[in-house]
Amino acid sequence: MKKYVLLLLIILILVIGTFFTAGCRVVLVPADDKIEPGEIETRQYDFDEFTGIVISGAFSYEIQKADDWSISITADSNLFEYISVTKSGQVLDMDIKIPGGTFWTNRSYPRPQAMITMPALTSLGSSGATDGAVIGFVSDMYLDISLDGACKVELTDLTASKVLIELPGASQATGYIQVGSIDIDVSSASGVHLEGSTDYLTVEASGASRVELQDFVSQNADITLRDASRGAFNINETLDAAVSGASTLEYTGEPVIGILEVTGASTFRKK
Repeated sequence: MKKYVLLLLIILILVIGTFFTAGCRVVLVPADDKIEPGEIETRQYDFDEFTGIVISGAFSYEIQKADDWSISITADSNLFEYISVTKSGQVLDMDIKIPGGTFWTNRSYPRPQAMITMPALTSLGSSGATDGAVIGFVSDMYLDISLDGACKVELTDLTASKVLIELPGASQATGYIQVGSIDIDVSSASGVHLEGSTDYLTVEASGASRVELQDFVSQNADITLRDASRGAFNINETLDAAVSGASTLEYTGEPVIGILEVTGASTFRKK
């Protein structure tokens, strides 16, 4: 009996490991495989005047700054009946809902690809193993980015007055940004790797997350690392830090160290 229990446990670990190591490369297919693969097709959607986007369900997407709004999705023709694109207020919502569906890897259904252009972006929310890029937005507005469920986003040539990045579940954010201030809140083995600069940086990291900002120049920083998280930073002026639970904080630059708490076999050091 113990052997069967152990075997089931090993299988469960392998399945979960496959999902998270595949990350955003998983695709959404029906559990019973009743949907036959069709032809690849591109459809246009007529929505405008939105500044926020919510994307769910294994999409690959690109959001690019432009003078006008446009939306297109390229996918297997037999998946379009399960793809929903709607707008509520100033938020565009894009989703895939297959009754009884589940996530699998290495199947014959290609990942749906969404292409979106818009003049300004103020919020992006994604879940369900999406994989996306945000390109070229330059503004003095606030930008809120939230990823959950093994999602990934790359930020390219992004400028804003303030940015909030929230990654609560095994997600990744990378790229180049220049912002007045940035708040980063990551947990559950999520990761952030950015280049660029900011005047004010705030970080909350927990659950074995990683924050790699050694190429992201911060003038002032307030950093909290917990639960075996790791962070690398480049700070010029002031640094407040709380490091606990076997976490590690490394920094370069010559900041004035203000409030400092290092507990629970943690490490705080200058590189």
